[in-house]
Amino acid sequence: MIGDNEFDMIMARNASMVGVAVSCGARSRNQLLCCDPVHCIDEFNEFHGRVMPRFGARQTIEV
Repeated sequence: MIGDNEFDMIMARNASMVGVAVSCGARSRNQLLCCDPVHCIDEFNEFHGRVMPRFGARQTIEV
């Protein structure tokens, strides 16, 4: 579950999902880290370089 607020991280935990926080949205990094995400993205370009490989995903490009 990727989200930009604490409710998204709580929802992920309640659904037994991994939570990945995005601090360039509704909440600050510190607010999101209190919810124990597995990773906190500060800039969107971190998603493809750090998060996707961690979960075995690969980038796809649609034409």
